[in-house]
Amino acid sequence: IHDTPARPLPMVELYGAEYRDFRAKHPEAGIAEFSRLIIEFPQSPEISAIAREAEVKLGLRMSLRLFQVMSQYAKKNGLTDIFAQTHPAHAPMYVKHFFKVIGEEKTYKSVNNHPAVLLHHHVQ
Repeated sequence: IHDTPARPLPMVELYGAEYRDFRAKHPEAGIAEFSRLIIEFPQSPEISAIAREAEVKLGLRMSLRLFQVMSQYAKKNGLTDIFAQTHPAHAPMYVKHFFKVIGEEKTYKSVNNHPAVLLHHHVQ
């Protein structure tokens, strides 16, 4: 989602102060918010440990590809900064792919009161 005055980013609901602070410091930044970059398959007791391991590896490969596509999209569309909100359990995967955690854990009411952290990636 591209940042426009007419359509604020979803992160503003939970991390409005962080957004306003970043925007004040970087008024010319091309900002977007990405979501759902981590692929996880539902766990099923009926599958074997070997099949589960294969699903995890497939999910990691798919997530890596999504990060690559996100980066290409950002560069092609003049984005300088990407934000993401994610469950704290998924944050390490984002950090592995160049994001930094910049917002403390908060309860995201719009997502069934699940916890969220704010992440940022400066596009090179």
